[in-house]
Amino acid sequence: MALLALVAVISTSGLHSAEDSIVKYAKVGDNSVRVAIMAGTFTEARRNARVFTETGEAAYATRARELFAEIRKILPDAIAATIDPTRLENLKKISAQLESYAANFEKAVEAHDLREKLANEQLAGLGRKATEDLANIVKSAMADGDFEAAAMAGQVQQALMGTRLLVARFLMMPSDKAAEETKAQLDRFMTAMRPLEDRLRNPERKRLAKDASDIAQTYKATFDQTIAATMAVDNLVNVVMRDTARDIAKLTEATLASQTAALDVLEAETVGSVKNAANSEMILSLAALVGGLVLAWLIAGSIVKPVQAMTATMSKLASGDKSVEIPATANKDEIGEMARAVQVFKESRSIDGRPIEL
Repeated sequence: MALLALVAVISTSGLHSAEDSIVKYAKVGDNSVRVAIMAGTFTEARRNARVFTETGEAAYATRARELFAEIRKILPDAIAATIDPTRLENLKKISAQLESYAANFEKAVEAHDLREKLANEQLAGLGRKATEDLANIVKSAMADGDFEAAAMAGQVQQALMGTRLLVARFLMMPSDKAAEETKAQLDRFMTAMRPLEDRLRNPERKRLAKDASDIAQTYKATFDQTIAATMAVDNLVNVVMRDTARDIAKLTEATLASQTAALDVLEAETVGSVKNAANSEMILSLAALVGGLVLAWLIAGSIVKPVQAMTATMSKLASGDKSVEIPATANKDEIGEMARAVQVFKESRSIDGRPIEL
């Protein structure tokens, strides 16, 4: 019974140990899933953010914000379930980096919207108006036979068209070089406007040239604003947000690698606990079986042999042999009590003058 109790204790202890390992394994495994989902969600959010800055479609910005919100729901649970200090610190850094990325995305959205407004509403409108003014100058001068003025206006108009083409190219592929080339072309256009104004004598054509020159000044100031907004978007998306995304990726990779290593250790511990418990149970069970058999043999021997001897003695007494020795009379157990009772029968010769029959 003691061995069986020991088997039960060791089995229970082994099962508790295995249960603890399994619980830890499940927690780390669940957290690994959370981190993996977070990483995938962030990748999708980043893709939507980039597509928005390239296309300007509001649906992509909305989707990016929705994905940021999903990550904000996942990260607190992952942080709360993390015990390992290194992984915990990584997840806290990821949370901070995510907020930085989301905040910079909103700045990029604001700068993008400003750029689109400047480019599509102001620059485009100013460019069209200046082009119309110059075209009217060419048309009026040709009608009056002032071919020199018409030719000069045509050259200025060509410089303006070159400027507008470079602005469009800059908006499609922004860079410092493209901005400088566009500004240089704009300066050429503005420089060409001055001789045209001086050459014109017709009041209406002179007014149109003055209007085009004023537009050029506004166009230049607006383009400078457009450059600032465009380069802000480019810097945020392709430098600041890119670097933040790389940091998040590195932290995520390190966290997942650590979790995978922890899962391997916990798996080995769990298997080891179960094997050790099973081996201990088997050894103790065999020991209990062998011990039980030995004890059963000893106990049976201690009871059966005296009973057999007592049975043989009583048989002899029953046959009238009073010389037989009664065994085990000195025993303190039930066999001894039985032997002493038989001894009484042996020593009693008769009852009422008749021999006692056993």
